[in-house]
Amino acid sequence: MVGVLFHASICGVHGARRMTVRFRDLKRIIQTPLYANAYALVANQAISAVLGLLYWMLAARLYGVDTVGASSLAISMLLLVSGIAQLGLGDGMKRFLPRAGLQTRRLIVLSYGAVIAASVLLSVSAVALRGVLNLSDVLGRGSFLAAWMVLAAVLWAIFVLQDAVLVGLRQAKWVLIENTLYNIMKIAFLVLGARYLAKAGIVGSWFLPAPIGIALVTWLVFGVYTRADRIELPPASGLRLTVREVAASSGGDHIGSLVAEAASRLLPLLIVTVLGTAANAYFFQAWLIKATLGLVASAMAGSFTAEAAADMPRISRHSRDILRHMAMLIIPVSLVIGVGAPLILTLFGKSYAAEGATLLRWLCLASPLLVFNNWYLAYARVVGRIQRIILVQTVGAVLLLGLSYAFLHPLGITGVGIAWILSQSATAVVGLLDSRSVLFGAGHVEGGTTT
Repeated sequence: MVGVLFHASICGVHGARRMTVRFRDLKRIIQTPLYANAYALVANQAISAVLGLLYWMLAARLYGVDTVGASSLAISMLLLVSGIAQLGLGDGMKRFLPRAGLQTRRLIVLSYGAVIAASVLLSVSAVALRGVLNLSDVLGRGSFLAAWMVLAAVLWAIFVLQDAVLVGLRQAKWVLIENTLYNIMKIAFLVLGARYLAKAGIVGSWFLPAPIGIALVTWLVFGVYTRADRIELPPASGLRLTVREVAASSGGDHIGSLVAEAASRLLPLLIVTVLGTAANAYFFQAWLIKATLGLVASAMAGSFTAEAAADMPRISRHSRDILRHMAMLIIPVSLVIGVGAPLILTLFGKSYAAEGATLLRWLCLASPLLVFNNWYLAYARVVGRIQRIILVQTVGAVLLLGLSYAFLHPLGITGVGIAWILSQSATAVVGLLDSRSVLFGAGHVEGGTTT
């Protein structure tokens, strides 16, 4: 008995020590801005995805099928307008705000102004399509419809940009808080809208909570984090940012993003043309799961962008650290999804599992490439290699569409998974050749030169 108790006490001591070590590791992660901001953004994606699923489940039960279809089209169009109107300034905020110093407020105000102007111009153009898209049933008619579309596009553009501003200010915890509150309010407005807004309830619930989030973040940005006594001067405080530098970098980055987005949006059209609408339904669910993993990788890379831009001499260490954490989170999840692909897709129906499981497994197999390529785009953004960003995203888009078209006939939608791996491999090779010095050395790389 004494021996058993002694052994138990020893095990208890070792267990306590292990728990202490784990607590210290957790405390270190929480206190390290690179990790704390990265995991705050990951949590934001996860909570938004869960609440988003709940939102559309309720919408399907509270509103008719036609209203859901017309409303989702209206929302998609307004989100597209707002996305184009970002002008790449979202990634620009993550890169330039950490080293803007006393120019921080001016940079934010000019970015807001540019995004608002672009949103107005694009949404006014989109108003001309309201009849073609049959939006009158859910948004009203005449001048009210036009005013509503313009206002919604502007609000959403600001709502999206301010998240990037918070990341650039290295305050990603507020992105999590703000978006969680927004998603909860969106669900509440959805339920109330079914009674008071009729067919406009879905669209109204999507955009009406946005001003509340905008007001909160505006106070945080201008009332707290950009006050003169709160601004951290960067090491190279004598270097002034210019509008031309920010515009050129953000604009070039935006071109690359639009090319990649266009390829993703054209894939369903390509599949429908070659294999039909049923095949696209099976493809879409698997692709949506892959896209969620991509959002997580992009969120963590966004934290790296802000931290590396604020501390360029340690960019090598930041790169290796964030790559390790991205891999530790995303690759195991991808493995679980790949193994459980048939069971996961069964949630949508047995036919989805039978037709889409192999595709999902191929997409999950590319998760290490997804991790690296998201990091590389962030790295190239930080060091100002905008032409490389455009190059790798264009190469990836062309290969994805071209190889998918070649593989669809003999392999079905599984061919898209193989095309995805090959396109990601090609961009990873380019990225690895370009970043090998920062990954395998201690070089400080900035502006396309190594010092």
